[in-house]
Amino acid sequence: GSFDGFVEAVAIGVVSFNRYIHICWNKLYAKMFTKFNGILMCVGLWITSIAVSLGCFLAWGELVYDRKTRSCVWDRTSDFGLSLFFSLAGVSLPLCLISICYLCIYLFVRASRRRIGEGRAMPSESSGQKESMRLSRTLFIIFAVYVVCWTPYAVVVSADRYDTFPAEVHFIAILIAHVNSSLNFIVYGLTNPTFR
Repeated sequence: GSFDGFVEAVAIGVVSFNRYIHICWNKLYAKMFTKFNGILMCVGLWITSIAVSLGCFLAWGELVYDRKTRSCVWDRTSDFGLSLFFSLAGVSLPLCLISICYLCIYLFVRASRRRIGEGRAMPSESSGQKESMRLSRTLFIIFAVYVVCWTPYAVVVSADRYDTFPAEVHFIAILIAHVNSSLNFIVYGLTNPTFR
């Protein structure tokens, strides 16, 4: 269900932060993103994902077969708080983090181009920086696809507190959400020659 959406949102958020540091604070990048810190971040992602999933196994809700989405997900009808948590934590919070990172990248690149245009900076963009910008663009498109695909599901789950929406609405929303995973490889292939 939405556990995979949550995990994907957190992963996209971490990668967006990585790109933000690499582009906007390049001198800090090598210190922050060491091999050891990378391992810590991966372990942190696993722990976060497991902790979110444990809520359904310990006390806050349970996993059930949802007849409307035709999938095994948390029981969205038994505890609205859990549904709201997944909608906020899985879509809204990562959306804010990622939006801030990409807005900062955009403003940084725009200011850099302006300085180059005014002759206050040398246009010495290395191939590594160009590749980083290409990758950032690819990841932003991945993020945009994620938002477009998962937002309808988050809205439906949050809005249907009393389980009155037709089954078709829930089924279409979850179907669109899961299409996201199928689109990622297409986006990577079309936007980034390295991935191709």
